[in-house]
Amino acid sequence: WQPSWTPDGRSLAFLSDRGGEDAKTQVWLMPAGGGKARQVTKFADGVEDYVLSPDGKQLAVIARDPERPEGTPKPKNPPPIVVKRYQFKEDGVGYLTDRRKHLYLVDVASGKATLLTSGQHDEQLPAWAPDGQTIAYVTKRGDDPDRHLNYDIYLIAPEAGAKERQLTS
Repeated sequence: WQPSWTPDGRSLAFLSDRGGEDAKTQVWLMPAGGGKARQVTKFADGVEDYVLSPDGKQLAVIARDPERPEGTPKPKNPPPIVVKRYQFKEDGVGYLTDRRKHLYLVDVASGKATLLTSGQHDEQLPAWAPDGQTIAYVTKRGDDPDRHLNYDIYLIAPEAGAKERQLTS
């Protein structure tokens, strides 16, 4: 679902949970003329949203913080769910813990992901500037973002360590 043409028109990017019963939603790339699709992202809990850069070499991706550090095995008996948030449950997701949805930059060729945003808030709806120098996204900020509906637009350069800038208030 959510197909998107690459800027050169040679391929289609799309979201899919293919790959088995426990497969997570990832971004895939397939030649426009048909053929085998290639998995681009490998987020442990999948991808919620994505958008291709204007040159087609990068993706802006919204993904949930990992449950465990990479390489840590899944415990035999899962720990209890601890909820400290006002909004404690979400349809299709389940109980909401301190894990949040953040913006990542993904290199299409290698699949390497770079975290662009962090903190106790969720990002959504990424969009590239036509020149590829900025990514816009929507987020709720403040002491307790679960308790209000004030979404704002932020901008960030597509590079590690870039400082985000609030556009609306």
